[in-house]
Amino acid sequence: MEINKLNILFVISKSRINKVGLAPLFCRITYQDERKQFAIGLFINPSHWQNTKQKAHPPNEHNKFINSQLSLIKNEINQAFLFLQLQKTDFDTEKIYKQYKGETQNEDKDINGCIQLP
Repeated sequence: MEINKLNILFVISKSRINKVGLAPLFCRITYQDERKQFAIGLFINPSHWQNTKQKAHPPNEHNKFINSQLSLIKNEINQAFLFLQLQKTDFDTEKIYKQYKGETQNEDKDINGCIQLP
């Protein structure tokens, strides 16, 4: 039995620092050598980001909020991953992302979004 691990990594984009001096945080999920990276809507001072610990530091109100949001996002992605594993069907990072976002995964639709009749 092959065991495939899901990796969840949070990264900042130092090249996209805004006028206030904050960089956007992204989430990168990796599963079966496939990556999916997406913005999570949080911004942080680049000097406050500890990449090895995947946390904002030093502890202040803004950094505590960021750390709690990252923990919540990670838990929700893990829930989506476990849900897809229980489905006993093949899935990839795109399906994990869609499940995390709450998008339905009805594959019986055609190109126009209409349900195909048998």
